[in-house]
Amino acid sequence: MNTRKLLVSVLMLVSVLLAACASATAAPAPTAVPPTAIPPTMVPTVAPAQEQTTFSSKKFGLPMSISFGPEWHVAEDFADEILLIGGTQAYEGVELVFILVKDAKIADPASTTTMPWPDDFVAYLHSNQYLGVGQSMPITVGGINGVQIDVSVKNIGQKRTFIGLESTGWLYLDYDQNWRFIVLDDVNGQRLLIATTEAPEGFSVATELAQEVIDSVGFTK
Repeated sequence: MNTRKLLVSVLMLVSVLLAACASATAAPAPTAVPPTAIPPTMVPTVAPAQEQTTFSSKKFGLPMSISFGPEWHVAEDFADEILLIGGTQAYEGVELVFILVKDAKIADPASTTTMPWPDDFVAYLHSNQYLGVGQSMPITVGGINGVQIDVSVKNIGQKRTFIGLESTGWLYLDYDQNWRFIVLDDVNGQRLLIATTEAPEGFSVATELAQEVIDSVGFTK
């Protein structure tokens, strides 16, 4: 065989083999990755605001307004007292009372009777041996400055009048009871006592719930 032809044939064979190797080792085409769908932003669920009731008594001797939710209701509405009962739908034991003390009576610590309302209510509390009295502190309600003080009542197994009003009254000494008093000595010329009362085990919750209503109080002339 002609040597030139043999060389050409060999060269052609090598070229074919190299081409085959190049085809075999060529990088595979990249696989197309579909785009990741981004989920829409989740809108946070917001609890609807509870409907508020604004109450202004036509009987109470001091023009004022109180706002509260559906878990509260007005239990008594007199010329010298407004009583709200409520708190939460799961806890309905809170009593929140607003009292005009001008003609009120209070328990005489030295007897089983009552006496005229004292000029200094905080001093009276300290003088009553049946009461455990906490530290007084300043507070503002409806733009009026006053004093707040907590009191615990001893249970001596006797039922006596604690606060006596023309329309109603409050008893004490027959069971364990706590009070939080807010004393406002001059609300448009009136002396107003705001009180929250509950048994000791529920007192912390009671005062917290009542404070939400107290914060809504507004006075008008």
